[in-house]
Amino acid sequence: ILTDAVRLRGAAQIRILASTEDGRPLSYSLRVPLECELPAEGADTTEACLPYGCVATLNVRPTGDGEGGCRLEIDGVAECGARLYGNRKLSLVGDLYSPTHRTEKLVRPLSLERIVGASFANYTVSGTAPFPAGEECASHIPDAVATAVIRKVGTEGGHPVVLGDVRVRLLLAGAPEGEDGRVSCAAAEINHPFRIEAAMTIPEGVDVRYTATVTPIAVRPRIEDNGYGADTELSLSVVATCEDSVSVVERASFSEGERFAGESGVIRVIYPTGEDTLWSLAERCHTTPRALAEANHLPYTDNAEAALPTSLDGVSYLLLE
Repeated sequence: ILTDAVRLRGAAQIRILASTEDGRPLSYSLRVPLECELPAEGADTTEACLPYGCVATLNVRPTGDGEGGCRLEIDGVAECGARLYGNRKLSLVGDLYSPTHRTEKLVRPLSLERIVGASFANYTVSGTAPFPAGEECASHIPDAVATAVIRKVGTEGGHPVVLGDVRVRLLLAGAPEGEDGRVSCAAAEINHPFRIEAAMTIPEGVDVRYTATVTPIAVRPRIEDNGYGADTELSLSVVATCEDSVSVVERASFSEGERFAGESGVIRVIYPTGEDTLWSLAERCHTTPRALAEANHLPYTDNAEAALPTSLDGVSYLLLE
């Protein structure tokens, strides 16, 4: 994650299934490196990023005989994106800031989600299946496709644990038979559960909610002594959030000696008048001019004088945390 941008690096996994003139299946597999930079206004390096992408279109054309066989020309379009997760300062607009409410005190309860952890990593899981009864063992596996689903995400030992299932479909090919060398093809399936402990530590005493996604990115099938096996590489993302209860308090002015308790999660809204300065509001609200300016993205210099007009001209309200 860059400032106001996200840079993605990865690879497109491309598999091509073909056949020879005599019907023998062939499989080609290659990984194409990808890199792109996406504009993301407001992004910063403290956020978590969930990248995603797919090959949207793919064109394959034979271009004649190459060295050691046929040469293929491949081009396509990959669609990439990223979802950013980060904690933000709360900003509300609407009736809460209406001038007609300046003589009232309003308390609005809000429910907010705060990110407490994120994990993005690749994991390899394995599964096997016995040879189908009454069928001959295939001589090789030209291709395999995997899908994965998440059944449950929980917490064990302070770490999130993801439970799910992987389904791998195998294309099986036998040895060439007969004078024409024809090859018989069949299909097999491997279904197995997976359990992954994500590399994330959850603070004690925090009631978290998980959002998780899983995507198979590569499959490596194999033929074993008693069946078929497959190693599936999964891209797993887990984001942990907790719910915060926040009260937004509005009051038009502070009486002499009055102040709000500095409770965590309470945001105060103050409305400056034409006579207010950054320094007079800071003194009345028991804070500093610098803190008030930084909380509201106002210009401030240490050598400014309190008696001089400030940038509060045109400011309709200020947030005081």
